[in-house]
Amino acid sequence: MQRLMVPCAIVLMIALFTYPCSGEESLSAIRKKAEKGDAEAQYELGGIYLNGRLNGSKVEIDDAEAVKWYRKAAEQRVTASRYTLGVMYETGRGITASDAEAVKWYRKAAEQGDSVAQLALAMMYLNGQGILPNDTEAARWFQKAADQGDACACYMLGEMYLRGRGVEKSDARAVKWYRKAAEQGLTVAQYTLGGMYEAGRGVKKSDAEAATWYQRAADKGHTNAQYKLGEMYLMGRGVAPDEAEAIKWYKRVAGKGVAVAQYKLGVVYEAGRRVGPNHAEALKWYRQAANQGDAGAQYSLGMMCLNGWGVEQNDTEAVSWFQKAAVQSFVQAQKNLATMYEAGKGAEKSDTEAARWYKRAAEKGDTIAQYNLAGMYFTGRGVEQSDAEAVKWYRKAADKGYVDAQFNVGVMVEKGRGIEQNYPEAVKWYRKAAVQGDAGAQYTMGRMYLNGLGVEQSNTEAAGWYHKAADQGHAIAQSKLGDMYLTGHGVEKDRNEAFKWCERAADAALADTRYDTGDMYVAGLGVEQNDAKAVRRYQQAADHGHAGAQYALGEMYSNGRGVRQNDAKAVKWYQAAAEQGHVDAQYRLAIMYQLGRGTDRNDNEALKWYRKAADQGDVNAGNTFDKMLQAGRGTEPRNAAAMQ
Repeated sequence: MQRLMVPCAIVLMIALFTYPCSGEESLSAIRKKAEKGDAEAQYELGGIYLNGRLNGSKVEIDDAEAVKWYRKAAEQRVTASRYTLGVMYETGRGITASDAEAVKWYRKAAEQGDSVAQLALAMMYLNGQGILPNDTEAARWFQKAADQGDACACYMLGEMYLRGRGVEKSDARAVKWYRKAAEQGLTVAQYTLGGMYEAGRGVKKSDAEAATWYQRAADKGHTNAQYKLGEMYLMGRGVAPDEAEAIKWYKRVAGKGVAVAQYKLGVVYEAGRRVGPNHAEALKWYRQAANQGDAGAQYSLGMMCLNGWGVEQNDTEAVSWFQKAAVQSFVQAQKNLATMYEAGKGAEKSDTEAARWYKRAAEKGDTIAQYNLAGMYFTGRGVEQSDAEAVKWYRKAADKGYVDAQFNVGVMVEKGRGIEQNYPEAVKWYRKAAVQGDAGAQYTMGRMYLNGLGVEQSNTEAAGWYHKAADQGHAIAQSKLGDMYLTGHGVEKDRNEAFKWCERAADAALADTRYDTGDMYVAGLGVEQNDAKAVRRYQQAADHGHAGAQYALGEMYSNGRGVRQNDAKAVKWYQAAAEQGHVDAQYRLAIMYQLGRGTDRNDNEALKWYRKAADQGDVNAGNTFDKMLQAGRGTEPRNAAAMQ
């Protein structure tokens, strides 16, 4: 059973430093009284020898002599002397340490009503020192001392009720006794009472009350209270949001070398809600926390090295920090480390290492890692090929609403790979992905209805799903829909509609060609490198709704390649591609909103697009989304399929 320690142990030692004073009497005069049997003089003499002081003058300390006189006074039923003799036995000062003897003398003083002795005796019962452990007896003696108003006893009685040790468990009674101790100014009780209000345990949940009690404890230097108060100010819980106050309290804790506060300061400075990001400060605090082994800080340092935020971009350094956090089971670091090994960035490319780290993150429930691990089993990269394992991990990600995994489960079930073929089951998973807006799944639902696979054959339903996919630019769905309008299958025959959709399908194919040509001009593949010509090709494809070309055009405007640099136009094209589901465009658009480049700064819009990109598996988007929420920037909710 966990050993509870009294929060104010100094009280148990108080008799070693205080004793009655006989005015200006000399040591010899006090000794004469003591030798004649004067109990108070005996107690005073013990204190003089223990503390080495008499009327402001030094006396040679003699613990053994102190014990001798304390014992004489104790035998004459001097309560304070009995208690102090117990302390001497417990600490081994002037006598061989003996917990059993300490218990004996604590009990004598406690039975005479001394509250500090009652507290000490309760602790001996609680921790099994000098006596068999007995929670019931411990609680009884805590109660006696608490009834006399002893703050430490009140706190300890609250602890007993909170844990149900020696008394019936009761959060409400725990709060009652914590409050009595807190109102007497006991710092740890004030902090604990704040925690009860914050959690709503034994009392109506109230962030305002929690902040009040945290403030009282924090003002007296309680480290945990200072950290909690920083959190309250950062998030605006129970107090008005105030980043400056949050930083003030985090810095007080960080200055004591507490890694979690140093890490939190890094998060606040990186997010920069009030005055914009300060990567240099973020880097400073992350490093301090990371060097103490804080996994979150190590991961964040990895992200800063990966992206070149406040430090020169360095994939190797990023891998090093991800590795440190990953071995501490920090899931995001494990996932990112796997990605780096898979891509050969900052480390030698290794599918085996990638699969190993994906698996560790996947086993902890990370959706993206589960999806990526499934892909490795499907292709046999880094692991022995196994359709059954692929289905297993796709299914785990799919159950959390991850759209690509849902589609892939549908494919595996339809084809009977790693699982028994089952068309209705395949349709179930295709439908889940389709209702989330996945164009490929919508097209596939059309195909299943057209062919009566797993559903009753229905041209009307087929046309409906093809239409949804076609509206998102799915070229094959557009072609199929055009055919259905031409023949009147599932829709009313309409040559104009048929031509429209067939033309869009053809344009989409033409747009792909123009987009590919643009890429060749950018890279100088098979043609002389020419950014201006690349921009023209991208523009042609973008005007036909090609999402990849729209994103590429946004990049060209953002970086001033082939055109005059123009953030507003970059935002325009990022937006067009993002609304078609282009993940890189969603991520870049989020950055533009976050930084106020080419558009008004808008944290809510930034969060919205980071979330959309994260839902499609973008690691950086998911990480930035989480950090913005931690820093209290924006209010966009995150759905179940989002990265962690």
